Amino acid sequence: MLIWIVHYPRSSLLCHIFGISESVISQLISKSLPVLRDHFVSYIPHNIEQSELRSFLSPKILGVIDGTVHRIRRPQSDQYRTWNEHYNFHSTQSLIVADFTGKIHTVVTNLDGFTHDSKSATFSPSIEKAIGKNFVIGDTGFQGVPYVVAGLKSNQIHDDAEREFDKISRSEQVIIEHINNFIKKCTTINKCDVFIHSREHLAACVFICCGLYNWLLENFGKGDYL
Repeated sequence: MLIWIVHYPRSSLLCHIFGISESVISQLISKSLPVLRDHFVSYIPHNIEQSELRSFLSPKILGVIDGTVHRIRRPQSDQYRTWNEHYNFHSTQSLIVADFTGKIHTVVTNLDGFTHDSKSATFSPSIEKAIGKNFVIGDTGFQGVPYVVAGLKSNQIHDDAEREFDKISRSEQVIIEHINNFIKKCTTINKCDVFIHSREHLAACVFICCGLYNWLLENFGKGDYL
């Protein structure tokens, strides 16, 4: 199953590898995804308040938030809800919160592709609960979200203090790039390969990949080990 999740080969190739029929492959995917999801979700702690590292900007800033897009095929109904105008394809989205060690702490997924990061984050109470009365850093797309210290656009930088803030903010957001690089390698959930199965299956793959990232980080010191 992890071969399928990470490399997303055609069912016919899996049939050849394991010597079983496509119907059996389909059943294995449907039955095993929930089991793997429940296992790997246990590696996503949802306790970022316990993280020891803090931002150089403030000890109240616990980590970084970022959104990622998962490309899907065009749905039969409510197509506008999954249409992403920025990328010009149908998609769902996830929000990922990581601490400054690079560990993923919270994941919200199966968000409609037409929703902007700021709106998705505003209406994601599980993230706000995980952060508590603290904050996370995000890019300019998160401006207006109460618990996010959003980056500045170039036309918002006017003095030395704002330039210093922008420098530190950008440098600390780099921590989540390792996660994004890992997601690019997981072809079930990246934005280049079209996921042709259900949104429920895709959501399971997101949790599995994020939990797998943390497992790799914990055991090998590097999340994007693939």
